[in-house]
Amino acid sequence: MKQKISLKLLPSEVDNDAIVKQYIAQTSSHKLSSVTGYSILKKSIDARGKQIYFNLTIEAFIDEPFIDRKVDTIY
Repeated sequence: MKQKISLKLLPSEVDNDAIVKQYIAQTSSHKLSSVTGYSILKKSIDARGKQIYFNLTIEAFIDEPFIDRKVDTIY
């Protein structure tokens, strides 16, 4: 099943695939092994305090094959 999940991560955690999958598993109350992949739909920075965070909106694939989204950018 696909789920849309919002996460708040530290800058050091954003690029680590294993950590993001752990947060997805915790947030969706599923096992880590059932998270097959994810696509980042939206990424923003929250720099209002001393600690900077990244807000991610993710489409998580849980117990179904992961289909990688390709986004075409036009400049």
